[in-house]
Amino acid sequence: IEDNAFSGCTGLVSIDFSNCAKLATIKGGAFSGCTSLAGLDFSNCPLLTTIGGSAFKGCSSLATFVLPQNCPVTVIEAETFSECSALTAVDFTVCPNLTTIKEKAFRKNKALARLDLPASLTTLPIRSINMHRSLAEGAAMLHVWFRSCPISDARTANPFGEMFGNSAGH
Repeated sequence: IEDNAFSGCTGLVSIDFSNCAKLATIKGGAFSGCTSLAGLDFSNCPLLTTIGGSAFKGCSSLATFVLPQNCPVTVIEAETFSECSALTAVDFTVCPNLTTIKEKAFRKNKALARLDLPASLTTLPIRSINMHRSLAEGAAMLHVWFRSCPISDARTANPFGEMFGNSAGH
């Protein structure tokens, strides 16, 4: 799916990916601004290796996002799920090779209550705590499951502020 392929399609409510077994790439901004898109199920896309930056940014109705078992994705790019204010949970444990979640991946997601992370995760970039609002202001995060991941890039006492918070003016 090319860059900005469906960007700004505010009337797009759903897409059937059940016959997309060869889908490997979702490029940057592919679904950004699709404010009516309620859920995406990629469970029948076992070759999905790339999800571009801002791919789902601003999909304010996106409540469910499902990846295939043994998903080969290794990186979640910056702002991929930014401003997905209806998204309540994402399970990345189905991605055994996921090593990196880039900055602001879940920025301004106030409904996000659960994030499951795989043991393979090694990089979770962050900024200092005084650079952004607190997690309590940015999201209603209740559970973050690390599944014994050896994070090597956690540099402050607030490892989620830049990823989930609102850094404007802070």
